Amino acid sequence: MRHHRPDSDDVQPAAFDTEGTLQQRRRLRRDGALVVPSVRAVDGAHFHQLRVGLGEHVGDAEAAADLHRLAAGHDDLFPLGQCRKPQQQRRRIIVDGQRGLGDKIAYFNQNDVSWLGAYVQGEKTSVDGSLYGMVGLSQNSYTFEDFFARDPATGQPLVLESGNIAGLQVKGGAVRNVTNEWSLFGNAGYVSKVPIFDAVIDDNNGVINANPKNEKFLSFEGGVQYRSMDRGVSFDANFYYTKWNDRTYNLFVRNLEGDGRDGLVNLLGVNAVHMGIETQAAIQASDMLRFDVALSVGNWKYLNDVQGTYKPDDQASETETLDFYIKDLKVADAPQTQLAVSASLFPVDGMYLSLVSKLYGNHYAAFDPFSRQDASDRAQSWQAPGYGTFDLHASYRLGNVLPGAGDVRVFLNVYNLTDNVYVQDAVDDSRFNAYRDNGGHDADSAEVFLGYPRNINLGFQFNFR
Repeated sequence: MRHHRPDSDDVQPAAFDTEGTLQQRRRLRRDGALVVPSVRAVDGAHFHQLRVGLGEHVGDAEAAADLHRLAAGHDDLFPLGQCRKPQQQRRRIIVDGQRGLGDKIAYFNQNDVSWLGAYVQGEKTSVDGSLYGMVGLSQNSYTFEDFFARDPATGQPLVLESGNIAGLQVKGGAVRNVTNEWSLFGNAGYVSKVPIFDAVIDDNNGVINANPKNEKFLSFEGGVQYRSMDRGVSFDANFYYTKWNDRTYNLFVRNLEGDGRDGLVNLLGVNAVHMGIETQAAIQASDMLRFDVALSVGNWKYLNDVQGTYKPDDQASETETLDFYIKDLKVADAPQTQLAVSASLFPVDGMYLSLVSKLYGNHYAAFDPFSRQDASDRAQSWQAPGYGTFDLHASYRLGNVLPGAGDVRVFLNVYNLTDNVYVQDAVDDSRFNAYRDNGGHDADSAEVFLGYPRNINLGFQFNFR
């Protein structure tokens, strides 16, 4: 759905008069949503539900440099009449004359986003299980307007429009109760997500992507659940698989070339797969003792080499197109193997003690995409050492000890009980804080962030009646 600005005095495009004075321009934002109430039907042990929704959003974001920035000491702005980029000289408006405080200089543009969406979902539940499904449609359009540039064809301020870009999502799931204790479940989905603004229009150079690609997700999972009749034992296990194609991945990079400039990196067309197994179980051994365990083992990796763009945030330098070689690299910055085990004790009414052990492994350091521009460098990023911690939790309900306060509970949390020293996060081949910058994907080239030492949290909770 496309929206045009109303022809009124409330919203006016920016323009220059014959004396080169910038006229005032106001902002427009409209939001709306319509949700049709769900329709439900209950027939004995069967339950049916249908929901329908419709939403609309229109918003704009204005970016400009003005003399407030100059007065604040921003020396990255250009002298009056100088363009941001040499290739824009032929279409840049040259503004002459003295500018006052608050007047626009160097760059002045606006991004508009329009969105329309609708969905329908339904659910059926019975003693034998349940079914669920939904379909959603969306439509985005993006507009970029540069008030300091002229369209060579019309002589008007440069306007780039994406037109309407459609998105789709289809999801469904089912649960089948095999017995009173065992059940099977499965979920599947496909999503075609409209690309973000940066993947369609480069508002730094004023260039539109003529053939933007939707991000696409294909996922499914299946598993089993067990609940004992006395609810003393529970068990869940599932397998998941998600393939993510044509992702636009944004990264903010500081001081890329050592000249103090920061910028935004857009990786275009990233394909990745996430798959793994997850299990969890609980045993209520007695009224006083409970055990819990959870395990997750994943295999997450990138599937292709990609191109990307680097846009310095000084609004001056040209956007650069670069190649990044990330195929078969593990998805970084999160442990792909996790295990948690806990034992909880309930010695008296209103009191509990819990000891939790957490183990993490298969954790690859986050990597700077600019360290992956060598086609011959296919080594994985540095794998941080696995680690484990113990946490202690205790709570006791004091009861109604304060008049009118209701229940009072005191609690104690001790994190990292053994005061273990461990690497919680890391950056591979760090350009700034490596111990030895030898260009390798090893420990002495990594920047590490240690986890918190032992810390204690003691407090009270008042439940007012």
